[in-house]
Amino acid sequence: MENINLKIDVKEVCNEYEKGVSIDELARKYGVRTDIIKYSLIGNGFNISRNINSPSDLQKKICKEYLQGVGSSKLTKKYGLTYPTLLQILKGNDIQLRGGKRKISLDDEKIICYKYIEGTKVSELAGIYNVASVTIHRLLKSKDIKLDRVRAQTKFTLKEEIMICDEYVRGASAKALSKKYHVHLQTIGRILNRNGVIVAKNKITSEIENKICKEYEENATTGELAIKYDVSRKTILKYLNKNKIKLKLNTKGEKPRISSEEEKKICAAYLNGLSSIKIGKTYNRNPNTIIRVVERNNIEIRSGGRIKGGLIKKINTDDVVSICKEYDLGATTYDLANEYNVTPMTIHKILKSHNINIRKRGEHTAIFSSKDHKKLCDLYLNGVNSYEIARQYNCNPKSIINILNKYEIERRDNIRENNHNWRGGVSFEPYCYKFNEKFKEKCRKHWKRKCGICGMDESKHIKIWYQKLSVHHVSYNKQALCNDVSNLFIPLCKTCHNKTNSNRGFWETYLTNYLMIWKDGRTY
Repeated sequence: MENINLKIDVKEVCNEYEKGVSIDELARKYGVRTDIIKYSLIGNGFNISRNINSPSDLQKKICKEYLQGVGSSKLTKKYGLTYPTLLQILKGNDIQLRGGKRKISLDDEKIICYKYIEGTKVSELAGIYNVASVTIHRLLKSKDIKLDRVRAQTKFTLKEEIMICDEYVRGASAKALSKKYHVHLQTIGRILNRNGVIVAKNKITSEIENKICKEYEENATTGELAIKYDVSRKTILKYLNKNKIKLKLNTKGEKPRISSEEEKKICAAYLNGLSSIKIGKTYNRNPNTIIRVVERNNIEIRSGGRIKGGLIKKINTDDVVSICKEYDLGATTYDLANEYNVTPMTIHKILKSHNINIRKRGEHTAIFSSKDHKKLCDLYLNGVNSYEIARQYNCNPKSIINILNKYEIERRDNIRENNHNWRGGVSFEPYCYKFNEKFKEKCRKHWKRKCGICGMDESKHIKIWYQKLSVHHVSYNKQALCNDVSNLFIPLCKTCHNKTNSNRGFWETYLTNYLMIWKDGRTY
């Protein structure tokens, strides 16, 4: 064993092991594997099994704390043991293990509450009833008994308090004492104040200040200086800034600042049409950093990337409308994602922003028999549109087209008369001259700049669609104002306006009834 080059002092390891320190703790302390500690102990004539079989002071402590109600997880963390070794220690000392869930009877509950009010500690009650102290805490809370905080804290005797004060006066820090006695920093502070010891902050003199600055310039890190002078990293940074010393870059991957030359190149690339993502990849930067550089140089940011509403602006407004329509007719999010070259999540966001209920998996699938195939083909050959057939069978128009392609049926051009939304060329007719922008603004103000169907605010509509609310003719008559016939108008958002363009008879009767009953026919 002596010939093996180890990073540890074997004599020290053996002495600590004799005192009761576990193999796991020794391995952590010296930064080596547990096997190396084991081999070094066996080479010096130690029996490793002895640590479990023969009870040491540390084992007695563990057993005592377990009987007082401390949980096994806390003990393993505190003493750096694994769960199986803890079980071996408890079984070796003939201690009954607690069950996972132990029910306390009603009589015992009353006795526990009575004893706690009299002054018995939680740990003592946990030891008596062989349960965890957390169980006792829960029981007392359920019975609305106020827990005494003073009882929960570890009490120090006068001798221990004097010891803590002496150690602090000699030079030990409050942090070190809190770790040593397993208490909070504030507890040490209270003990020192109680015994009249002045708790002074670690004041850095001008000499130490100069030393810190020199050492930092000699490539010492702020973390190393903080440990050396027993202060926080913030105080080191404070004194460095005070002496106007430039802070070094973090060697652990912190990127240097963008120079003025690089900024010019970034701005030029952005003005030439490159996106922030591509520029970020070339300069190994985050796209948000590129956008900040562009904003700093007073360059207008293009409408690429993400909008505040959450949609991705790669998709046009016309595409969004067609996505919503196709999804209503039965198209899946994956089909739409492949069609528009985006991710399915983008399609989900678009549908959610337009208040469209997203279907569950399997709802879109429609299984056709061979008889259905024949019916579908006959309907299409008789002049029925693929969209109308899809509505009849509650499926996607693409699935109808796939069936038609399967049977090699020639498809008609989807123009004018063949289109399912064709209304005899009504869209080519001119509007009334009175239906101008002033009239539209009057109508919007009357409706408090909100959509008449869904109630979307105009400001939100501008953010999403980059246009104001459109004013809809309820009678679908473009010469309504000139003819003085059914002068009913309603401002609508993009999605609601698209809805009213299909199934016109329903929307005309629905909106006229609504406006006549609730608005008395006053719409502007």
